[in-house]
Amino acid sequence: MKYVDLGFNTGRQMPLLTMAICKQMPPLYATDKIPLAKKVIQVKYFAPAGAATWIVFEGSWLDGEQYNPLSQITKDLLFDANLDVMFFGYVTLDGQFWEMGNFSLQELYAPARVLRSTFRGFNDHLRHSPIERDLHFSYRTWGEYAEKRGIE
Repeated sequence: MKYVDLGFNTGRQMPLLTMAICKQMPPLYATDKIPLAKKVIQVKYFAPAGAATWIVFEGSWLDGEQYNPLSQITKDLLFDANLDVMFFGYVTLDGQFWEMGNFSLQELYAPARVLRSTFRGFNDHLRHSPIERDLHFSYRTWGEYAEKRGIE
């Protein structure tokens, strides 16, 4: 299984994607007709040393050239280091400006590369920060989350 080192030499590791998340995740484009405010947030990822946050509404895994629902993934595939998963949701790298779009599981497993290409040298403490899954995040709609956080 892919794990992310939680850092600080703790030896603790966290899977970013679990079978439970896969079973509940709508496939890509499945929620297109649902208004944004009513889209259910399936999982939240964040960079603990910064403001970067990834909010996931949908996700599918790529098998060759075809995307498949995560609900159909097997445990063996979930543990595969080459698993290619595409998510759809909202992302902010600075906590202020949000952008909707697709991002991959591979991007979440390469935080130093993603954040380095974005921040280009300032905020050096972010360049090596791991990405974590918010274990205390209760699933709610984007509208509720945005209202609570003051996001327009």
